[in-house]
Amino acid sequence: VSFSLIHGYSNKQHHGFLGHAYLGQWVNLDAGTTNSNLKNTYGTISMWLNGEMVDTGMLFLGI
Repeated sequence: VSFSLIHGYSNKQHHGFLGHAYLGQWVNLDAGTTNSNLKNTYGTISMWLNGEMVDTGMLFLGI
């Protein structure tokens, strides 16, 4: 687990990389879960902030 924010009651019990991630409450990453912190298009990540979509300028951001 690297550079991640994990809310209460979430679990990651097994091996595997989890980085630049944001997990809400009650998330369970089961055995064999694979994820990527790089967007498939190599574009920057956008997110909703205060009711509008903003570009974070980041290439890596969690699940």
